[in-house]
Amino acid sequence: GHHELLIDGRGFQVRRVNIKPGMMIALQKHKLRSEHWVVVKGSAQVIYNKETHILHENESFYVSADNAHSIKNIGESILEFIEVQVGECLKEDDIERL
Repeated sequence: GHHELLIDGRGFQVRRVNIKPGMMIALQKHKLRSEHWVVVKGSAQVIYNKETHILHENESFYVSADNAHSIKNIGESILEFIEVQVGECLKEDDIERL
């Protein structure tokens, strides 16, 4: 998949993220930022610490800082979601892959 930066503000960013069917974002966590995901197309499986959640269009999930998370496209078409990042560090060097 890919992502597109929509808004880059002081202490926050908004991105549109697309994930192909069957694909997922690597399990990771961030020490200095939280994320809020809103599904706009498709269905997703969210891994949050040791819990699993299913999201459909117009549903959302909040990922607080320093918690393991991943999202997988469990549908047959592109998963599209809006990701709002808020925190002190929004750069890639705050990603800890697990």
